Amino acid sequence: MARRIAIPTGLQPEDAEASLAMTHEAFPFPQSEINRLNRRRYILDLLPQNSVGAEIGVFRGHFSELICNQVKPRLLYLIDPWTQLGETFGWGKGAYLNGGELPTELARQETTLRCVLHPDTECHVIEGFYPDCADVINAPLDWAYLDASHAFEDTYREVQALSRQVKPGGFILGDDWRPDPNSFQHGVYRAVQKFTSETEWEIVMCGPAGQWLIRRSPNYGEI
Repeated sequence: MARRIAIPTGLQPEDAEASLAMTHEAFPFPQSEINRLNRRRYILDLLPQNSVGAEIGVFRGHFSELICNQVKPRLLYLIDPWTQLGETFGWGKGAYLNGGELPTELARQETTLRCVLHPDTECHVIEGFYPDCADVINAPLDWAYLDASHAFEDTYREVQALSRQVKPGGFILGDDWRPDPNSFQHGVYRAVQKFTSETEWEIVMCGPAGQWLIRRSPNYGEI
């Protein structure tokens, strides 16, 4: 079941920054991932400013902050299961998860603190599994960024659901485009390929830094 997470009120941006610095010291985000965030951000230049968007799969909110800085959406839905996964994420023991010790609650808290840094964006933080919680998105989306399970079946289902929530002329985009069948993230590639082969959606770009973006073909149905 999805639930809305309150964003701290009465907290100044400098106080949020101080809290984020403390959590980063306790659970550092690897420099390699920070570098990769910067390699991914180019795709945000394709999105309209002052738009309505959603990020599915938020983790600690680092990319969410890039979205707010670069796209400056007026309304942003941030959706992740966080504590519904348990006390920790359970994906592995690497540096990305601080040896598997990173608390899901801390990742959720960091996301709300990053929202405080961007008061001009109306952020709705939702804890839940998409698309089971799709009804919490009650505004047509200009775009949606997907970085969730990466499994083929789940990603295909997520893209299908997003296609019904993104308005005409909008975009679905995401991370981890891996054409290599041996990659554990190959399911994203397969799901997007299948979806675009069966629908009016077309691939606009894909590849660099694992990013991809699709939109409805303006010529769909023409002979």
